[in-house]
Amino acid sequence: MWDNNSVPELYDSVFLPTDEILGTLRYTNDRTPEFTETVITIAFSESVIIQEMGTVSLSIIQGRQENAVVQAFDSSGAGVLATTYGTTTPTLVALDIDGDSAYRSRGLGAQEDDLYGNTFYSYTDQGIREVRFSQYSTQIGGDEIVLAFGSQGITNVSFQAVPEPSSAILISLGLVLLGNRRAKRRSHAGTATRGLAA
Repeated sequence: MWDNNSVPELYDSVFLPTDEILGTLRYTNDRTPEFTETVITIAFSESVIIQEMGTVSLSIIQGRQENAVVQAFDSSGAGVLATTYGTTTPTLVALDIDGDSAYRSRGLGAQEDDLYGNTFYSYTDQGIREVRFSQYSTQIGGDEIVLAFGSQGITNVSFQAVPEPSSAILISLGLVLLGNRRAKRRSHAGTATRGLAA
């Protein structure tokens, strides 16, 4: 990253584009000669479902467009499709419509006018072991990474371990199986009684 000795930090009141960005994890783009994307990876020690997470601060600055890519992976390393994906700022962010598990978004609002887009995601259909956030800048509408000063925020990462099978379900299943065994015993006992009476 180009600032803060390449260490992510929090957006605070000193550098705060909008109120919703306050307290989010801020990381900046890469300014090495290779102009590669900057990546933050969150790895979990066990599979989790992610109820909510998002990115903030997507914009256009100094003729450059900020880009964000969000990906989630299962325990085998395969990409996972988001359960929900979207934005609450539709005029300020362009959403990816490729349909794959790499969700690309672009800022549309001018940063000098304090116009910032955000995105949101959830992964509740399948266990997640890793989430990867990438960001870079391009010419407006382009794909080639270019030299620029840009920053992104990661916010609201809310998750829980993949739930174990519910004890209520296991108890119910046990009662059903027990009931079936008792019904079979009664059926066998009834057949024997009828045989004796005949």
